[in-house]
Amino acid sequence: MPAVYDPCIVAIVSGAKEAVLDGQRHLYDHSQYLCCPMSIPVQAGTPTASPETPLYGVLISLDPRLMTELAMEMGDRWRGA
Repeated sequence: MPAVYDPCIVAIVSGAKEAVLDGQRHLYDHSQYLCCPMSIPVQAGTPTASPETPLYGVLISLDPRLMTELAMEMGDRWRGA
């Protein structure tokens, strides 16, 4: 299914999810997470989800402006400013 992933981190607890970007298939599950640093169009799906093996996970949205401010603040503290 076509989708747009906005900046986020996705961690899967049970099941698996896939994203196809530029023809490359990326599968992530309980052993691999997805980190999407910017909005990107993808084909997404849950190839193994079923009533017997449901998909459970968490999606943490990232606010790009807030992340930029945080990175700048951390850089200032790192340099001792």
